[in-house]
Amino acid sequence: ITSPEGRGITAWAADCAILSDWLRPDRGWQPIETRPCDGRRFMVFIAESENGPHSFAPVSVTSDGAWWDDSTGDRIEPLVHASHWMPLPAVPSP
Repeated sequence: ITSPEGRGITAWAADCAILSDWLRPDRGWQPIETRPCDGRRFMVFIAESENGPHSFAPVSVTSDGAWWDDSTGDRIEPLVHASHWMPLPAVPSP
């Protein structure tokens, strides 16, 4: 069995395990350069703005580089002052 990229399933499964560990919410803030670009939602920290430092969530970036405000569904300008990102935590239990 091989992955869609033609790699062995063992190597592919190992990569998935590393990625799922890396995307755990308890990993904390990570450099913005490592953000997901596959449409997954995340929170960003903006270090510099007219209003001072603040966080913004949920946003996503698609493979074509488009940024989205997932609270409204609107495409937004790239957040050029974003310095870090963090996966969104799990939804609370009822």
